[in-house]
Amino acid sequence: MTDETDPSLTAALDRSAILSKKSLGVVTREFVKAGAGDVADLQKLFAEIVFERNQIVHHFSARFAPSYLRINTKRY
Repeated sequence: MTDETDPSLTAALDRSAILSKKSLGVVTREFVKAGAGDVADLQKLFAEIVFERNQIVHHFSARFAPSYLRINTKRY
């Protein structure tokens, strides 16, 4: 593992691999937590981005994926 301040390509790829295992919502919340000052607008923007992205993914899955691969969008 590399240091988070390491600017090398290897370090960037290591950090990317860690983040790729987290959902977009989790990553945006971590980003907002790392910010300083009033982040309400930033939280709202990221919530909208995550919502729209999820709508696209679920629509694509429902429309084009084979039935055995479709994402279950039912909420329990």
